[in-house]
Amino acid sequence: MPFMTHSTDNQFIDIENAAHGGAFGRNSIPEPTDSQCLAGNYKVGRVVIHGLPVAIEQPRGTYRTGIDQKTGKRWTSRVAAHYGYIGGTKGNDGECVDCFVGFYPQSEFAYVVNQYVYGRFDEHKTMLGFPDESSARNSYLASYERGWNGMESIVPLSISQFKWWLKNGDMSQPLRANNLPYEGLEAMNKRIYWNSDALPYDQTLDQILYQIRQSDSGENLLLDSISINDIIEDSDGALALDALVTPYVKLERKMELLRGIMERAGKSVKPVSMQVTDPFSQRGTANVAVIFELSDGQTVSIYFHNPDVTPKKMAPADEVISWKWLLNKKDITIVVAPERGQDLNVREVARRIMKLAEKNSTAFARANSKRSERMQNIQGLKEEITALEKELTAAQHELEVIKVEAADNSSRKENLQIDVRESLSKMGWKGFEEGAAMTINNFRASSEGNGFNVERLDNDSGTWLDLGTVAVNTNKTAGQIADEIVSMTAKVNETKEEEINPVSPDGYARILSDPALQVKYQDTLDSFFQGRVVAVRNSLREFGWSGERNDPVLSKSSGDTFYQTTFDYKQVGAGANVVGIIAVVKSVTGFAESASVNPEIRITDDLTQTPEQLAAEIDASVPIKAEPEPEPEPEPEPAPEVIDPVAETEAATETQSGESEKILETKESAEIAAAKAFLKSVVDGTSNASDLMKLLDEIEASAQALIDAGLGAASDELIGGAAEKWAELDQQANG
Repeated sequence: MPFMTHSTDNQFIDIENAAHGGAFGRNSIPEPTDSQCLAGNYKVGRVVIHGLPVAIEQPRGTYRTGIDQKTGKRWTSRVAAHYGYIGGTKGNDGECVDCFVGFYPQSEFAYVVNQYVYGRFDEHKTMLGFPDESSARNSYLASYERGWNGMESIVPLSISQFKWWLKNGDMSQPLRANNLPYEGLEAMNKRIYWNSDALPYDQTLDQILYQIRQSDSGENLLLDSISINDIIEDSDGALALDALVTPYVKLERKMELLRGIMERAGKSVKPVSMQVTDPFSQRGTANVAVIFELSDGQTVSIYFHNPDVTPKKMAPADEVISWKWLLNKKDITIVVAPERGQDLNVREVARRIMKLAEKNSTAFARANSKRSERMQNIQGLKEEITALEKELTAAQHELEVIKVEAADNSSRKENLQIDVRESLSKMGWKGFEEGAAMTINNFRASSEGNGFNVERLDNDSGTWLDLGTVAVNTNKTAGQIADEIVSMTAKVNETKEEEINPVSPDGYARILSDPALQVKYQDTLDSFFQGRVVAVRNSLREFGWSGERNDPVLSKSSGDTFYQTTFDYKQVGAGANVVGIIAVVKSVTGFAESASVNPEIRITDDLTQTPEQLAAEIDASVPIKAEPEPEPEPEPEPAPEVIDPVAETEAATETQSGESEKILETKESAEIAAAKAFLKSVVDGTSNASDLMKLLDEIEASAQALIDAGLGAASDELIGGAAEKWAELDQQANG
């Protein structure tokens, strides 16, 4: 199997880039109009293939269209290969020769289609980059409508023959194979004459070698020796002709004579061996070849055939004629061609060939000095191909995995878009329930592909102006993406810092009405409210509320009612910065099992009050039980009795202790009742579950109160039920 070198890899990439670099390629260039197509006034892709400048108008898979000048009807066809023309040429239609470019740029052959229309020769369509005639034929036919019969014939030719035909061929007539020169002789169409010293007239050996190399198609045939295997591989097949056994004797004897002459003619280079091949078929004619191996590794080869009335076989009496001579793998037949209608004698042929071989020896030795290393490199490349094929298989498997992951990622992005819309809804944007574009004030955000397109309504023109797109990246949270959308709107309505004070009542009122401003001032407000909460809590303690410094709950009791004050926080951004606080007052009336939870009181801090005033408002929301009526004056006590001082002290102590225990018991009963009532509200689902982390803290605090009171074992079921309910809420919120 042939393998592509890095150069052919690059050639393929260059061709593909050129194909899509024109107006019909996959790019942002607008497609040309019919008039531009007719005039050829549009951008095409350009690339050099085998030294030929090729312009690619249409990449494979695109559509050619035009108007039939005779019928006036529009035609359309999908090209199965890149389509364009070869620059610097002129076809039968007066324009450059049309060319299809295939997917195999290392092909050593070109194919020319003789196209007929309405039964008459129309023009040539040339095919480059196809591995064989079949693929070239199929690509041509597949580029026209079904049933197209414009292919009269297709002619294969070598790249050097193809170049010769483009330069010298008659473009007004169909190409026929017999119109082409023999391979290797295209650049040497000038007769060479030699003098008696086996040197050419009017030229040097260097010039002749240069001409031979010039027609080498870049393949270094002159520097690569030939073997019998090379000859047989290039033949139509080996022949088994018993009749050739006898003629071999005469052929070998003549070739031995030629070898002796070559040995005497050579100076620095001598023939060292000679081999005669078995018969083989070449272009339907029986052939035999003789190979002379020279002392520097070069080879001289002679092809013989029998061009009589029975070309496919040789009889013992048939005369075989030499028809092709090679120096290494390069055809040098023109050097030993007959002169003045007469064949050259063996001596003259030997002298000329040895002159060329000696002149070529230095270049040959230089090119082959690392031949073994090149062969090792070739073997290494073959092994590399095997390894690359394994890598390809692994890569294909990985590609399938990536496709599956991409599908999963697409699903995740769809879910993330829904979450982003929900986050925007919490920030005051409208449209979440309808599933339409989300709007707020004069802004809207629409889900488009893998992102949100953000627009602003221009009040003057009544049109929506594009502000940009925020990508939905699975590496970000829905809140972060929503913040980016809000930030984009904030930049439009950005207010100068000195125009608004975020901690003044007026400035804060504006911020509360605009989610974009909340995001903008989130850091300032977060720092401000952290200190403000501490100030309010300190002021509440002055009003008789109790609670440790780090305890989120402050408590107070009045009669049989127990009160607790906590704070809810309004937060924005990925960092959950605080931009507002709400005081929440909860109360429980009664003791133990008969306790009842009263409706909570929520007081929002709008910065219109000082922390002390806000604390006073919170305290005022708690009704203080009126003091009992004063009891009537007691009657005069009888004269004191004489009491033992020790007994009196013990009795007083006992009385004070009993009263303290009663007060403590009353307070503890209220706290225990509140704890039980709160845990029961969690189990019943009536508690506030908007902030799960805060709810968890309150559950833990209530449970700890029951445990500290020695009621942990008796309240296990209640505590466990509250914990299970919280876990259920967390599962619903976070999956």
